[in-house]
Amino acid sequence: MMEHYKGAVGRIPVPPELIAKTASSMRLMQEKEEKAPRGLGLLSHAPNRRRFPIVAIPAAACVVLAVVLGVFLLRGGDRESDIFVTMFTGDRHIRSVELANGRIDFYDETENAPPPILSGPGVRREEWTQAEYLQYLGMEPAFEHLPSALVLCDESAVVCTAGDRVLWDYNTLRFESDNGGILEMTVSKGTLPPGMTMVAEENSNINGHALAAGFNRDNNTYWAQFVYDDVGYFIESKNLSQEAFIRIIYGIFE
Repeated sequence: MMEHYKGAVGRIPVPPELIAKTASSMRLMQEKEEKAPRGLGLLSHAPNRRRFPIVAIPAAACVVLAVVLGVFLLRGGDRESDIFVTMFTGDRHIRSVELANGRIDFYDETENAPPPILSGPGVRREEWTQAEYLQYLGMEPAFEHLPSALVLCDESAVVCTAGDRVLWDYNTLRFESDNGGILEMTVSKGTLPPGMTMVAEENSNINGHALAAGFNRDNNTYWAQFVYDDVGYFIESKNLSQEAFIRIIYGIFE
């Protein structure tokens, strides 16, 4: 990490006059210290007392310290925030968020997509176990960067068939926290989950993958929808911060 900072700081131009001015100021401070009267305390009369000279610190070193300290404070120490270009301040919602590898523009108002077919000749709605659904899906979605306070409290896999043909399907995982945070993540094979998504153009992207996202200020909910690796996602949160929500979405594309 330090080598990274050294490389970045080494490219910062430092005016020669600033270096000379800093060195001159430090020399004056040293001369004043040498001429100042000694105190009357016990340490001032100690025969073997060592005096440490004031060392003039180059201005470039000051710049290194300022840059390293500034980056450390902005990123919250070792906090994993390098995916963001936009900086968050408190709980204020940000309409457009710039990422290191993308951008998310949040819709303010959208309409719900029409509901799926629920009945008809030979149509059956079946509830599957998680093992059955994941085998049908062909993979297990990985949801990284979940806040530790969120705990899985419910799961539901539903498949609608007509004969041997699957009309639609979805699998929903619901997480909750003690402070009222809720996260629901729904997946579907090959397309967006039916009856849960929004009518919205995919005007955002993460790592080159298109998605749509929005924010409902009335009930403090965020949502995002996209198809990735032949799996459709609809993810919705309530009472989670915008930053936490984006981290969850971003983790899917890593």
